[in-house]
Amino acid sequence: MKKHDFETVYASSFEITKEGADAFANATFYTEEGLEGVKKIWLDRKITLTLDESVPAIGAPHAWGVGYDGSGVKIAIIDTGIWKDHPDLAGKVIAEGDFTDDGTPMDLYGHGTHCAGIAAANGTVKGVAPGALLINAKALNKNGQGYISWAMAAWEWAAEQGANVISMSFGTSPTDGTAPWDIALNTIVDNYNIVAVAAAGND
Repeated sequence: MKKHDFETVYASSFEITKEGADAFANATFYTEEGLEGVKKIWLDRKITLTLDESVPAIGAPHAWGVGYDGSGVKIAIIDTGIWKDHPDLAGKVIAEGDFTDDGTPMDLYGHGTHCAGIAAANGTVKGVAPGALLINAKALNKNGQGYISWAMAAWEWAAEQGANVISMSFGTSPTDGTAPWDIALNTIVDNYNIVAVAAAGND
């Protein structure tokens, strides 16, 4: 079953059962009715959450002191969603999109709200850029898990919403830079003049 067609790389994502994998591959590559132009099938990698660094450790208070607080910047949080009614995030979330199997952009896990707070909280807790606005691009579900294709769809959507920064506090194993997700993110960065930040994780 097709899940998503991508605009930034010539690729589509599919969900296929184990029982149907052989039939899908055979139909794709070995029949006249196969998918035209298909050169390779990539396994959709799982992505997982990683830890954060504290706001003072990166010198954010000094930046505020010289006038840099993120005002005018839109940060897309690619994560488990954002609890937009959290007191420290009131009025911060300007757009919401859900690219998971949860059926809601609401944070059902907690990590996305935590990361949004690190980025832009401005209440009892103060984030790195308390003047910034947030775009909630949910790509990890209530179990804190997701797929690269979910993240890719979230990147494209966030760029269309006017994001200046794409922030991803999750990780997966490294590549040689030629995977579809590498090409997609590089294209988004180039075409939309976006800064993309990804956690290094344990890799």
